[in-house]
Amino acid sequence: MMGGEDDDSSVSNTPVDVDTITMRNGDVLTGTLDFDKITVKTSYLPEMSISKNDIDSIEFVGDSKLVKFRTKGGDVIRGEIAVSTFALTDSTLPEQPVVEKQDIRIIHCR
Repeated sequence: MMGGEDDDSSVSNTPVDVDTITMRNGDVLTGTLDFDKITVKTSYLPEMSISKNDIDSIEFVGDSKLVKFRTKGGDVIRGEIAVSTFALTDSTLPEQPVVEKQDIRIIHCR
């Protein structure tokens, strides 16, 4: 680069009002996740539902069934989900993707 040009590759071009799915291979998909709430089984409750509006992120832990939810309030909930796929609507892709959970590293809900 020539002097005076800024190269800040850490700045994201993703709008803040879209959901993002970061795949295990590093690809990032954006759009609106097609669910209102998700049910999780924890070690302390047989199952609980979490509204999408309350979820900041869902991290898929290794190859296990375990996920780690981080709520917008900062709480962390670990457990299992029965959902095997996630669909994005309003995606910039020509076809609206349906993604298998084993291919996902982390989901950010906005």
